[in-house]
Amino acid sequence: MLRLKTILQSNIFYIIFLLLLIIYITIISYIPKESLYNIEETTITGRIIDYSYKNNKYNILLKGKEKLIVFYDKDIDIKYGDYIEIKGYLNIPNKNTIPNNFNYRNYLNNKDIYYIFNAKEINIISNSYNPLDTMNNKLIERINKIDSTGYIKAFIIGKKDEIENYTNYQNIGVSHLFAISGMHIGFISLIVLKLLKRFKYKNIILDTILIIYGYITLFPSSIKRCLLFLILSQLNDYFNLNIPPIKRLFITAYILIILNIKIIYDISFIYSFTCVFALIYSKKDISNKILSILYTSLICFIFSLPITLYYYHTANILSIIYNIFYIPLITFIIYPLSLLVFFIPIFNNLFILIINHLTIITNYLNKISILKLYMSLNIYQIIIYYLLVIINIKNIKKTIIIIIIIILFIKISLIIDNSSYITFFDVKQGDSSLIITPNRKEIILIDTGGIKESTYHISDNIINYLHSLTISKINYLIITHGDYDHMGESINLVNNFKVEKVIFNCGEYNDLEKELIKVLDKKKIPYYSCIKE
Repeated sequence: MLRLKTILQSNIFYIIFLLLLIIYITIISYIPKESLYNIEETTITGRIIDYSYKNNKYNILLKGKEKLIVFYDKDIDIKYGDYIEIKGYLNIPNKNTIPNNFNYRNYLNNKDIYYIFNAKEINIISNSYNPLDTMNNKLIERINKIDSTGYIKAFIIGKKDEIENYTNYQNIGVSHLFAISGMHIGFISLIVLKLLKRFKYKNIILDTILIIYGYITLFPSSIKRCLLFLILSQLNDYFNLNIPPIKRLFITAYILIILNIKIIYDISFIYSFTCVFALIYSKKDISNKILSILYTSLICFIFSLPITLYYYHTANILSIIYNIFYIPLITFIIYPLSLLVFFIPIFNNLFILIINHLTIITNYLNKISILKLYMSLNIYQIIIYYLLVIINIKNIKKTIIIIIIIILFIKISLIIDNSSYITFFDVKQGDSSLIITPNRKEIILIDTGGIKESTYHISDNIINYLHSLTISKINYLIITHGDYDHMGESINLVNNFKVEKVIFNCGEYNDLEKELIKVLDKKKIPYYSCIKE
């Protein structure tokens, strides 16, 4: 035990292990992984791991020979753990066709999912006899009876798909509070340890309860990190190993990566470890509660900023301030109240009242566009960023100055670009193209594309691409004509992006153009038609 203690306290051990892990990841990444299914298969059987119902369609996570995403648009009574037979056809998931956007195929492949199955028929072969599945089904049934907002389901089992306008929480930078994370583990641990204060094996019972909770929530990366870190901390105390928290965090990461190498692509894993590392590494005792929350929020923002910009190309600097309000509100009021409503539904009206006010506040804050940062970082910029931040984080003022210099340097390097750029966007059957003039004097978007009767907005991808180029406004939006496949996305674009002027073609306005003009008048955006040189 003494030898193990010496090894685990040694810095060299962690450096050598990290280098070996990098070599292991590099080797594994070059080994191609093929699906166990043949794309010609039309009948597949498997067990339901998870499912959701939205927009009149079931989205089912099925475990057969491997995991599959199954879409089904008919009514059916399914439950967790059901063994089913599906008939239909396999499809390869789509990749992003507009640069710097979400790649659905890579996202699924990193979860070892290689096909989407469009089901025409589903037959239930048998129900699950697994007591954990039974408990999960009872839990979902209970939540569905009392939860009209989607928030109870989000806070208890981590499913956020039923929260209306959830993107507003993402836009203001507080959506991390809705993820299953340390808050949940901490709250459950507090209750269990209080109840079993004098019991000798309280840690074993606590770990068992947390493992069951992890099973119910499908073990998201943040839960894996919290649970494994907790167990390592318990072992550290029990055997008196004296391993500092930051090294226990590295051991946790190493174990999870060895168990599943693709976890390194999971954004919740990246966020979770980055923020916990940041808080441990820059730990500072602050007696004032508000200042303590502000410091925590600032540190997490600083360390998560490159990740946010790399994946989403936008970050809300005001989230540092917003978290002072949202962290205590959700941690100490809304989350505990959601648990109370689950057991005692009589408090549901109070819960709904608070949620309604939270929604109003969030919707208002989402309209504030000042101090929103739009840009993207490449891997080399991210490495330089973290090296400078880690070296200087003890001096928070110096760190902030360094970050501002890095951001300004990247922005200026783009602005002084003397080249012109033309980009043609893939908007399915319609058209949309972007012109960027030298030194970015003018940003011109010609048409927006549009897909009729679709809940999917292709213009969101165009906006995301513009943000990745640090572009926050369009000087001219030119509508060549009023067909839907050319201007169907124009209203969504104008509602979600800064547009200075809109130019129409000659002739009378059709109904679609008139709808856009109503929005332009409301936003006081000038528009012109039939412009000739």
